[in-house]
Amino acid sequence: MFADPTARAVLIAKANKFGNKGLQRMQGSSIVKYHFLPMDGRTTFRFFENVNTTRFPFTNLTENKLQVGEGMVLERGYFAIMSVTDPDAALPTVADVNTLRAFGFGGLYISNLNFNIANNQVLKPIPLTSFESNFNRHANFQNNDVFRFDTDTTLQPLIEFVGELRTPTYAVADPPPTLFLGLFIEGRGAILNPRTNF
Repeated sequence: MFADPTARAVLIAKANKFGNKGLQRMQGSSIVKYHFLPMDGRTTFRFFENVNTTRFPFTNLTENKLQVGEGMVLERGYFAIMSVTDPDAALPTVADVNTLRAFGFGGLYISNLNFNIANNQVLKPIPLTSFESNFNRHANFQNNDVFRFDTDTTLQPLIEFVGELRTPTYAVADPPPTLFLGLFIEGRGAILNPRTNF
């Protein structure tokens, strides 16, 4: 009754409840998804929404949902700023990727993150202060802005997800290099294993 199931066990149990009983036969994997949006003065960032209109290196997704046969447990998340000198080029030049504080945006650590799956809020507002190494209980007082989620929230296939960040105002970089703010989510998951299933 008081057993603490592994992330894999949680993923399989929730997939079974969704009727996706084949997920347990899929290939296990480490999964990282990310999406960058321009720091153009907006104070609400909706990561992964409309990601189908975004290209590499601004994302590694083609849509804001996992494919058939995939699943993921949200275990960690972090934010980064990317400096791009020619964002409209066919393959933009990335000058740097680093933490918010390294780029001089320490004030953004007061921002709040919500996470929605199928338009339902699954993570209530988490202040980015909890991500910052000085206040992050998993950082061990090192320069580590990776936040570990306390719950095993799962992403199921074909269900849209969005990370919404509300920030205070900040200075917009003009002229270039242009800055982009990115959300990374990572954790254990499953990917399609056709050799076993087809």
